Amino acid sequence: MYMEERRMTKQKQRRSSPSEKYILLGLILGGIVLFVLTLGLSFRHQKKAIEREVSSTLNLAKTTCQKYLDYEMGITTKDLQDMINKINVLKYYTKEEEKAELLEQAENQYLSGVILLDENLQVAENVKLDKAENETFLKLILEDSQVKEVLQFPEKVFADSVEVDGKSYEYAIASRVDESGIIICYYDTTKFQDDKYEISLSNLLDNLVQNKNEVLVVTDGENVISSSAGKLEGLSISECPISSVLKNDQTPEDENLIELKSEGKTWFGKHDMYRNYYLYVFFRAQKIYPRMLLTLGIVAGLYLIFALVVLLFVQSQKREKMDRMEKEFHLVQAISSIYDVNLILYPKENTWEPVVETSQLKEIITGIKEADKMLTEFARKLMLESARETFLEFTDLTTLSERMKERNFLGCTIEAITGKWYQMLLVSKKRDDENGQTSVLLLIRNVSEQKKKEMDYQEQLRISAEKAATADASKTDFLRRMSHDIRTPINGIRGMTEIGLECVKEPSRMKDCFEKIYTASDFLLELVNNILDMSKMEAGEMESKNESFNLKEILDNAVTIVSVQAKNAGVEFRYEPVENEHCYLLGSPLNIQRVFQNLMSNAVKYNHPGGLVQVSCREMESDGECARILFICRDTGIGMSKEFQKHAFEIFAQEHKTARTTYNGSGVGLSIVKKTVDLLGGKVDFVSEEGKGTVFTVELTLKIDKTYEAEKEEVQKREEEISISGMHILVAEDNELNLEIETYMLEEQGVLVTPAKDGTEAVELFAKSEIGEFDLILMDIMMPRMNGYEAAEAIRKMERKDAGEIPIFAVSANAFSDDIAASKKSGMNEHLSKPIDFDEMMKRIGKYRKKVERNRS
Repeated sequence: MYMEERRMTKQKQRRSSPSEKYILLGLILGGIVLFVLTLGLSFRHQKKAIEREVSSTLNLAKTTCQKYLDYEMGITTKDLQDMINKINVLKYYTKEEEKAELLEQAENQYLSGVILLDENLQVAENVKLDKAENETFLKLILEDSQVKEVLQFPEKVFADSVEVDGKSYEYAIASRVDESGIIICYYDTTKFQDDKYEISLSNLLDNLVQNKNEVLVVTDGENVISSSAGKLEGLSISECPISSVLKNDQTPEDENLIELKSEGKTWFGKHDMYRNYYLYVFFRAQKIYPRMLLTLGIVAGLYLIFALVVLLFVQSQKREKMDRMEKEFHLVQAISSIYDVNLILYPKENTWEPVVETSQLKEIITGIKEADKMLTEFARKLMLESARETFLEFTDLTTLSERMKERNFLGCTIEAITGKWYQMLLVSKKRDDENGQTSVLLLIRNVSEQKKKEMDYQEQLRISAEKAATADASKTDFLRRMSHDIRTPINGIRGMTEIGLECVKEPSRMKDCFEKIYTASDFLLELVNNILDMSKMEAGEMESKNESFNLKEILDNAVTIVSVQAKNAGVEFRYEPVENEHCYLLGSPLNIQRVFQNLMSNAVKYNHPGGLVQVSCREMESDGECARILFICRDTGIGMSKEFQKHAFEIFAQEHKTARTTYNGSGVGLSIVKKTVDLLGGKVDFVSEEGKGTVFTVELTLKIDKTYEAEKEEVQKREEEISISGMHILVAEDNELNLEIETYMLEEQGVLVTPAKDGTEAVELFAKSEIGEFDLILMDIMMPRMNGYEAAEAIRKMERKDAGEIPIFAVSANAFSDDIAASKKSGMNEHLSKPIDFDEMMKRIGKYRKKVERNRS
């Protein structure tokens, strides 16, 4: 790298050699002329020498300014690249649930603020971290055409700096990931401007002028930035003697020297411009107009002075060269720490030169002088084949000026043959008068880690989208199948009803119709219950209770139900009665019975006439506190294939398309079993062979109920056997069929029923009744005029003794936990789910009859 810098220095030194030749020629001619010509000719020659020296100093000053601007550009490029890296992180935290992480990321990256805009460039979120106003700043940015380009092409990222109201900002713009729009992050650099650059232009120019008769002044058009006369530095133009030069008609292109008078002294010099800098070099008149002594003395004196000037000039050249090499070395070293490759491209000349290059790159492109051929070879040997065209389009020198006409840099990310990802940046270094690119920096850095994170994130999004699409498709298919499964039993119910009406005089035929109607409605009820159970589980509302129960009793209940199904299906059902040491346990009896019943029911459904189902439940071990229970259900049914066994517990999973019609299956039973067993903290497993059958095992660990007493069961039975005959019940139900059924079942038990067709009528009937006239109220929830919740609240608020004591039962088809909670909140005592289990309803009414009698006494 150091040798490369020396090569560049020698090239520039060779470009300045004609000036040195003129100086040597001037020395020779000066010696001859000083002895031959008159003092006037000597003066003229001296003046020309001074003009060349002034021009040389101006050229040195220009070169120094150029190096400083290159250094400044490098720092700015690094800062803008940092802003691009920051926004590439922030744009993945724009979702609503990630706003807190967005703020945290912005704070961690020391940003001044983040602004989210929608597709219409309207502010959706404005996060200010330093409490600074940014409306003017945002308005100025949105006027830039790059904003719309970023919105149109989401893969593009844009960064720049701007000054607003005396403040300096660096900002970056990228497209939002969560929706159409853009994200802007910015950083207030105002207070860091003075410390931003380690090297100042003033320091670089200090050593250019060593002659006390020579003055170098550099301004920015308003103030003096640097001067070899220290007292001028920091002054405004109006306070500086060079202000008189601005009034002169001469331009920087004039060859004549400019005369300047200050503090009684006369100065001659020239001025020039380099970008935004104004350069002035002056010599004292004493240097140009020496005293005219004797010819030899004058000639000797002038020659000595001229020789001294030449020596000073050569010395300043050497010092300037060393300073430039040192500055360029530090600049290149800084860029090398960030970028793996740094090349300078000259589009118009189709040439290039390396600044930083790896050993591998050096072997590939060394010796290729043409820039386009070098880039082609670079792409062929280092880039992935699919990325070569993209790279060559990105680095196309023929279109570069047009693409960067209004931009300071271009960027893209490309995959290499090695599988690594590299970020490419084309940064404008120098432009011509027509805003075309005369030199451009090509910067390359390894961004494989960042790209991997981005690709992993995209893959996660893709997988999530596929899962969501699969779930939606499954639910759509499930609803389609449910439409069939629900309509089928309804069709049977309606058909058997019509047959029964035609066979009024045939009791046996009518009985057969009623039995089939009940069977169809039982299937329909099971289907609805399964759907509700799955909804509860998906909503996280399925609860695992911890209450006392008799394991033998709940298993006997399940066996009683399933054995009837088995008999009707022609399947042999064998049940080994429970003879465990501990039958009274603590847990969730309803959930446990659901697991046993679903597994046994499936074993019957997916069997064949003459098949066999064997069920057993035994206690494996006990430590005195808990008992480990093992439930086994064997069948000789159709079994499952090895492939389907992987998906057996998935919701809506059915191996055979005809399962819902042939076996009356809905595809949710096993999913309910799995989720329920997991809720109970147990384990469910199976072994199956297609065409031979399946063995399901359920293992549960339950606490032993030590406080259970046998007398409790007898007390419960006596309470359940309490007669409700003679009670007076107010029934609020808007559905006439349901009202008729409830009235009939209650009157069969000797209950006096007063009907109400909606909540308003129920409230009015209770208000007009005598205190204690009604023993209990059955309240439907979904009713016109006034629903059940409102009616219950109205009754509880009445100022009468029995308003707060009378039992009110909610009767509703809604059976979720939030529905039950709403019933309790409105003042109801119990919640009965439709279709009503009338035996259970009679037991609950009987329990409350005893409470009502105690309250009245």
